[in-house]
Amino acid sequence: MNKKWLTYILFLPMIVLLGFWLFDSQEVRPTIEPLMNDFQAVTVNTAANVSEGRYEAPSEIPDTFRLAAENEQLVLYVEEETAAILVFDKVNGEQWASYDYQADYVEMQYSQEIINYIKSGVSIVTYDRATPGRRTLMDSGVTREYQFHEDGFVVAIDFTSQKIRFEMRVTIQGGDLLVHIPKESIEEYNENLWQPGNNNISLNQLIMYPFFASTEGEETGYLVIPDGPGATIRLDETPRSLVGYSAPVYGLDQGYEDNPRGGAYPSKPIELLTLPLYGVIKEENSAGVLVISENGESYATYNYRPKNTDTHFYQSYFTYTYRTAYSQFQSRINEDQHILGFQELPNEYDIVQRYVFLREDEANYVGLAKSYRSFIEQLGKTKEKETPEQSLPLKIDFLMNEVKMGSLGIEEVTLTDPLQAKAITEQLLENGIEQLTVTAKAFLQDRWTYGIGPQKNLNNDDDFQALLAYFHEHEVDFNFYVDYTKTYHNASNQQTYKLNRNDFQFFDPEKATLNYMNSPYFYASSLENDLTTLADLAGVSLALAGFDHNVFTFFEERQIHSSLVTMTSVKQLLERLEAAEIATNIYQPNAYLFPYLDEYYDTPIYSSGFVFIDETIPLLQLILSGQVEMYSTYLNSVSNDQDTLLRLIEFGVYPTFVLTGEPAYKMKNTGASAITVSEYEYLSERIMFYYEAMDEALSVVRGSEMVDHQLLADGVVQVTYANQKTLTINYNETTFETGEVIVEGKGVVVR
Repeated sequence: MNKKWLTYILFLPMIVLLGFWLFDSQEVRPTIEPLMNDFQAVTVNTAANVSEGRYEAPSEIPDTFRLAAENEQLVLYVEEETAAILVFDKVNGEQWASYDYQADYVEMQYSQEIINYIKSGVSIVTYDRATPGRRTLMDSGVTREYQFHEDGFVVAIDFTSQKIRFEMRVTIQGGDLLVHIPKESIEEYNENLWQPGNNNISLNQLIMYPFFASTEGEETGYLVIPDGPGATIRLDETPRSLVGYSAPVYGLDQGYEDNPRGGAYPSKPIELLTLPLYGVIKEENSAGVLVISENGESYATYNYRPKNTDTHFYQSYFTYTYRTAYSQFQSRINEDQHILGFQELPNEYDIVQRYVFLREDEANYVGLAKSYRSFIEQLGKTKEKETPEQSLPLKIDFLMNEVKMGSLGIEEVTLTDPLQAKAITEQLLENGIEQLTVTAKAFLQDRWTYGIGPQKNLNNDDDFQALLAYFHEHEVDFNFYVDYTKTYHNASNQQTYKLNRNDFQFFDPEKATLNYMNSPYFYASSLENDLTTLADLAGVSLALAGFDHNVFTFFEERQIHSSLVTMTSVKQLLERLEAAEIATNIYQPNAYLFPYLDEYYDTPIYSSGFVFIDETIPLLQLILSGQVEMYSTYLNSVSNDQDTLLRLIEFGVYPTFVLTGEPAYKMKNTGASAITVSEYEYLSERIMFYYEAMDEALSVVRGSEMVDHQLLADGVVQVTYANQKTLTINYNETTFETGEVIVEGKGVVVR
């Protein structure tokens, strides 16, 4: 007995020490509480001249619509049976309705189900034993209770058959209309939900006013959609295509998707939607509306429906997802053995959708972009920008190393060493390039991602220190390419999991790599480690990658974490960079990151090229120009150099190239295998071709805001900047001439 107790006494301190060691070795998660913007503190359309010539509300508004609220700019009506709304603009006399109350839907031969959907102010999509079904306010068993206030109304909606209820608040604020569904009001009150034998009717999506501003066609009207940099679809009497379009804002939520399996991937992926907005221009330079998904955008999907498909109307609207089915696997070795799984609780977030009414010279895509720019500025801190040097900046990404699968496992491939990077930079400066930004892209095998390196201790690397000194002496901006969001080829101890509890894998078709997503809770600690390193590297900043596919729902510690957690963690990371006075440069950031942005990398200049798109427009550039420096995707290999050059000038986007000191064939079977040419000796003439032509056109407008963009003729565009400079770009082979300017074919004139 004594020996037994002696054994316990001897081993107890060891067990305690081991417990402390295990606890201490784990990274403590920071608390991440999703934040919501104070949307009521923002009014985009203040219309300073509202007192001049206001219109009186028309008398022919149907009796079914009740006056709900009125201010100096707008009058709001509501149809209580359907929660449909009608907005009268007192500034320009325009009416905006959530459905065409003058149309005879019976004569149009619509089913009652479609009529209900058109008229219903809000609809829900539910899972009924895994089968989606749409419900409207005009269905049986739906109750509506209204409360009216000075600025609008609140309607409590209860789908009693499905046992789902929520509140919708509709208010007017200046020239803006706000629709808000609070997360705390959404309730699934079936006590037996998810119990065996229950019908399990659960909430999938909410759809608010899908026919607001819908139309059968407008002579000068068009839709503005956020595809790539922006695009327009004309509202012709006969649509050019009957193809519709749906795309998630900020990209597909990979947390719900199955892990990638073998299969074909498109050679040209569609452009991401990085802007949570769309616009309807009813009549150009007369009346339009900008619609912003202000909160809940990470679960929003943009939808376009052409005329003569589902209905006789052009439609443009958002849907909001609260629950999505996912594959729940029944076998660890056979992925075909699975059933549909569902979140027990819906995602928790408020929906806030803002409608900004555009008038006269604001009622076009330029005015729409400027209204969204005003919205961003009112949300918070836009950074103070120093006036840049009046010469064109050029960006170079140096691939320092990569990895590939060798005969004995993963092998490192050296592509550029510091001496080679220094020699190439010297040649660029000697050729007359005065403003240069350099990014070093290095793969770190100990972390299985891109970061500061490739050597662990850069302070002891004489060649790297000499390179830094050279950059500092010649005022070359330098940053490291870092990706905190994922690891490549292998998972790390920071990985997170999909809702089906599998490893969070993601295939990148561009790099042909299998990636593992990291938990957003670890972004902050990864950054802190790098800030310690950067403290010894004066003047070095970061180029942040991975935020283009970074809005996702995930599963950790036996609970589901919403994409709002992901967004908040990224915001906190950027705020920490700002506090450390390190520039925020991001590859293809989403709109929620714009207030933190210094430089935008991989800027899109083309839309996806869908058959229904009429024009690609610089919507993104109109929003960010003068505040953010924008750089192109790699120009090493372009099919049409002359037109690409003209497009970069038109959109105010600066050139970017990727270079290596070693031959490009060494990148075969690595994550950079898509790059076919990267040696400076083969690209030097190409670099100077772009640089010299673009420097002549864009150096005079660098740092100035793009304030106008218009099509003068087919293939001829004029761009105006705040500093009164005008660029006229001619894409045609023939000379364009007006009384003011003569532009040769494939040429540019700066005035």
